[in-house]
Amino acid sequence: MSIQGDNEPLHNRAFRALQNTLILISYWDYNLMCRYANAAHFEWFGIGPQDMINKMHIRDFLGTHFEKREEYLISALQGSEQAFEMLITLASGEIKKSRTIYIPEIVSGQVMGFYANIFDIGPLDHNHTKQIPKTLRLGNTNDELMNEIEQTLHNSLLNGFPGVLGLSKQYGISAFKLKTQF
Repeated sequence: MSIQGDNEPLHNRAFRALQNTLILISYWDYNLMCRYANAAHFEWFGIGPQDMINKMHIRDFLGTHFEKREEYLISALQGSEQAFEMLITLASGEIKKSRTIYIPEIVSGQVMGFYANIFDIGPLDHNHTKQIPKTLRLGNTNDELMNEIEQTLHNSLLNGFPGVLGLSKQYGISAFKLKTQF
């Protein structure tokens, strides 16, 4: 059986994957100009890639948060990977707890810029204690993951059901896989 698109170039599929992910992925050159931004930027901030790529400086993107993030930017441009968590207010007014990772692009020993990955690490917990996001827990077996999800469901009986999409996003698995595995 042949799947339509079998002969499609890998770079086309990779580009579509980047455009259809919920993670904000962008590339900022050494001068802090945006050279790539995926579609998730529009969902979060109401800014489309067409308004960012080759047009926007990171100072304009971060706005009042630029000074707070400047040390991370400088370190990334010096070749050091950076990771931090922050609260982000979306264009809709919703507040997300997010993790940002800056990954330097180094070519022949020279930093050319960095990739920025920003992703939702779940709802704010009520006592604002820091916790490891479930989406970053590597090495969990499927049974362990399903046990964690089951525990989350038990804990949410009083707080309200997070929904299949909410659970799948929180645990980094597809809604289909969650339904079939659970």
